[in-house]
Amino acid sequence: MPFPTLLHFFEHHHHTTLHKHTHATRYTNQSGCVTVGGMNDGEEFGHTVRAMAAVRIGPADRSRILRTVGSLLLLGNVQFSSEAGGERCCVTPGAAGTQALRAAAALLGLGEESGGAEALAEALVTMVRKLPGGEVNVGRLKVLEAEALRDALAKAVYTRLFDWTVEAVNRAIDDDATEGPGTRAEGEGKSTRHVIGVLDIFGFEDQWSNGFEQLFINATNEALQHVFNDQIFRAEAEECVSTLETY
Repeated sequence: MPFPTLLHFFEHHHHTTLHKHTHATRYTNQSGCVTVGGMNDGEEFGHTVRAMAAVRIGPADRSRILRTVGSLLLLGNVQFSSEAGGERCCVTPGAAGTQALRAAAALLGLGEESGGAEALAEALVTMVRKLPGGEVNVGRLKVLEAEALRDALAKAVYTRLFDWTVEAVNRAIDDDATEGPGTRAEGEGKSTRHVIGVLDIFGFEDQWSNGFEQLFINATNEALQHVFNDQIFRAEAEECVSTLETY
């Protein structure tokens, strides 16, 4: 589902403002391409919901998926400011950053009873090291370090969500599966009745757990395969036409 479609969902269904425009959401504006021509985000959202329902992802889990992705988009808009001559930092105060932080915390289920946005803000600028002997050292991060931690957190959560979703899809198409997403131990009872795969001449790396990055690698290979097929088959067709004309 395109991210603009997700933003449309939050604007109209959760009353959560993702800074109103896709181009203002850091994780969606880096390429400069924030719209898809001829695509209606409301219709695409409906297709997405029906697709999740088709693979037996229930309403509660669908809401959790969307809330989690929305929280990560908001998390990417949290900024940091230097303190103590650049030796440490804090979350930048101000309406936009504070709003993003509080909304992200709420969507992640960090209620006020657990510290909510304040606890998330502290975690984003704090480094905890476990030293030999069990001693724990707690320090404050610099701006670049906090930005790296923010992005690493977003990636880690998104990767786990992706893995969960893949397992849910596999479970839905596997008639023999009885366990829920994330419960199967590695190497145990891998089904061979139904699979989703992409065939390409360059090779499809089929690991037990194909991560988010592997999906992009395989998709890129498939795009290269499409170019290869187009060139080869077109050349063969032109040769056949030329041969027929000769004879």
